Amino acid sequence: MLDRKSLTKNILQDDSNAATGLINKDVFTNTKTNKDFGTQAGTLTSTNVKDAQAAWKQARKELNLKGTTKIKLLTFDSGTQRTTAQYIQGQVHKYLPKLKIELTILPVSNFIKDATAGKFGIYLVSWGADYPDPSSLLSLFASDSGNNWGSYKSKQYDALLDKANGADATKTTARWNDLEDAQKILLKDNGISPLFASKLTYLKNPKLKGMVTNTLEGGFYYANAYLEK
Repeated sequence: MLDRKSLTKNILQDDSNAATGLINKDVFTNTKTNKDFGTQAGTLTSTNVKDAQAAWKQARKELNLKGTTKIKLLTFDSGTQRTTAQYIQGQVHKYLPKLKIELTILPVSNFIKDATAGKFGIYLVSWGADYPDPSSLLSLFASDSGNNWGSYKSKQYDALLDKANGADATKTTARWNDLEDAQKILLKDNGISPLFASKLTYLKNPKLKGMVTNTLEGGFYYANAYLEK
């Protein structure tokens, strides 16, 4: 139901890319084959308003919902998160009758506290990889992950992550396939709904040398930086 391309192009307008999966293109590369994880996985997200409306109609019938149903959307206070939350709210109100999204936008520390405690109907968060491997993001949704705030559980998903980090840990191609299959299961189950991948945008003095950019987390390292005379 959420049009990711419209969100990035018309709402955010910050050069972000519409998400094709949890892991987008040009983030992680297979060191053996030099193939990109996101490109190899293909597009795992879609937009279908009619399917969303049919699912909501069926849910109302099965749950015997009467009147307006309210759902709390929890996120933290940043320009991008607030704008995206408002976009989600607007699309839901436009296409899904009798469903009201109530926004709760908190400082980051309060957001994490409430998200960890499960005080939400839906939560919206942005996340960067801690190390250059797909498992950095996929491990967030393992059943026993402390960051699995939505309580997603899948024995098949967990088994693939365990296999990638265990039996196939030294088998580059097999491990890669395990992680790709895990992502497919996560998206097929609607365990999460990726919306966009942010890009790092900054201005840099051409005389500044030795600065290292962390493309995963968006940080900068100046330990060896200097200005060229």
